[in-house]
Amino acid sequence: MSDAQTAEHMEDLYATLRGDMQLLQARETLDADALIHLDPDELQCLMRGHPKFIFNKGRRGWGLDALRLYAPEYRGRFRLHWVAVQRERLVWSSDADCDINALLSSAMDDAERERFDARWQELDLDDSWLPVPLHPWQWQQKIAIHFLAQLARGEMVELGEFGDEYLAQQSLRTLTNASRRAPYDIKLPLTIYNTSCYRGIPGKYIAAGPLASRWLQQQFASDATLIHSGAQVLGEPAAGYLSHPGYTALPEAPYRYQEMLGVIWRENPSCYLQDGEQAVLMAALMETDNQGRPLIDAWIKRSGLTADAWLEKLFEATVIPFYHLLCRYGVALIAHGQNVTLVMKDYVPQRIFLKDFQGDMRLVDEDFPQAQSLPEQVKAVTARLSADYIIHDLQTGNFVTVLRFISRLTLQCGVSETRFYQILALVLRRYMAAHPDLAARFAKFDLFKPQIIRVILNPVKLTFSEHDGGSRMLPNYVCDLDNPLFLVSRESAQ
Repeated sequence: MSDAQTAEHMEDLYATLRGDMQLLQARETLDADALIHLDPDELQCLMRGHPKFIFNKGRRGWGLDALRLYAPEYRGRFRLHWVAVQRERLVWSSDADCDINALLSSAMDDAERERFDARWQELDLDDSWLPVPLHPWQWQQKIAIHFLAQLARGEMVELGEFGDEYLAQQSLRTLTNASRRAPYDIKLPLTIYNTSCYRGIPGKYIAAGPLASRWLQQQFASDATLIHSGAQVLGEPAAGYLSHPGYTALPEAPYRYQEMLGVIWRENPSCYLQDGEQAVLMAALMETDNQGRPLIDAWIKRSGLTADAWLEKLFEATVIPFYHLLCRYGVALIAHGQNVTLVMKDYVPQRIFLKDFQGDMRLVDEDFPQAQSLPEQVKAVTARLSADYIIHDLQTGNFVTVLRFISRLTLQCGVSETRFYQILALVLRRYMAAHPDLAARFAKFDLFKPQIIRVILNPVKLTFSEHDGGSRMLPNYVCDLDNPLFLVSRESAQ
């Protein structure tokens, strides 16, 4: 690494330490039993972030004031800043039954809506304009400056701060209504560097996002195996994006200049929760309290099940829907801990909610007849990968990035790493035996090969120069890893 690169990563290290200090203080009086009984949004604020990244709270661009206002570990609540944009200039995609009034009602109560409407009328705006929410930091630091010409020409109009207070999720960009339970979360770009990239919203996927989520919802509502799993897709009923003409004319400019203004409206998990159910991020299973007790141990103890039986329920709920989606439809979703919401009842895993299809969805590089109905607009912007590579979205995205860290914690629950993967293998083999019609696909997407691709992130991050990068950092594929599913299956056969 050069001195410049080292200095950048030291900056990320110090910011991560600052966030970790705040988390230690905020969690000081909360043991594992207390943490699992928190409201899911509050629990998310108290999570440490992904253990796979060394520096997972870099947030370059934010000082202490911004951290206190907008970083989840400070649990700050803030209101959104709104602008109006001429509809013809905005890339806008929405479900046929999605009404802008429903989106606004999700973000503001009646009193605030009345104030918002008064401002809209005061500015003589009509249906040829669309209201767009902005993160207040993004407005102050980026939009008000970089989009000055659009504001001066009247192509964009500042409305001001309106609506309910919001709370940042782990991803920083996705915000949940903290004033009341609302049907939609809002994902907004933040031009700050965090973990591995600037957290903007690419315009490439905006028009296809609602189409992709609606198609996935249709498959999950009609496929017998997916119905049985109980898994559901959090829809993205509307999305918008505004490019900056000056930066668009510079194709080799750093990508962060192309991703400053956009919005994705996404269903909140509460839309689908039934009585007695609790929804937590899958990433919560990788957490411990300040004394080192895993939260997963608290859930297992409260459930009344053995650890083996609990893990079997977990794998049935989380792994099978992703593998079935891949084998039957040739569709892979990156199943990391922030994209998967686990639903529990009486502390027992029941099913999952899936989300985030803007760039985190891939297709196998051949046409499966079961995916024929996928809209062409979605296919056009979705990466296609060979079977050998697309399988790593499950193997790396879930097994290595999530289950590897959970397996270490279940040692404290009396489950060895070998036993952990034996249970996973059992669940997968049982699913495969129940679907002989997919035997050829199981061979194509083989989870039991002797080795799996090793994808590295930290070494790439440490040597990647982000400041002038025209594109995002890409992970590296290096030497293969021994596959634990193969190892435990071989041991069982001996």
